[in-house]
Amino acid sequence: MLCEGNDPVVFKVIDGKSEVQDQDAEGNGIVFEDHKDSIEKAIRDCPVSAISWGQESGAELMENEGLAEDPTVDTIPAEEDMGMAA
Repeated sequence: MLCEGNDPVVFKVIDGKSEVQDQDAEGNGIVFEDHKDSIEKAIRDCPVSAISWGQESGAELMENEGLAEDPTVDTIPAEEDMGMAA
């Protein structure tokens, strides 16, 4: 849920899990490079290190290839994301 707070266009909590969206509310494709600052903040703020740029960290990917990869979120229930697991 922290990631959705950092960028509600890119991240949505669906069925208790954070998911990366590829379209905005109007159905337009999301250009992740336009959201790189908020995505990087979400990566840094994630308490369980569940968000990354593809297979490499964001810093490595930007240095090596630019933002060619979409951000990914490991499947972790929102309660765990907030440190509130039962």
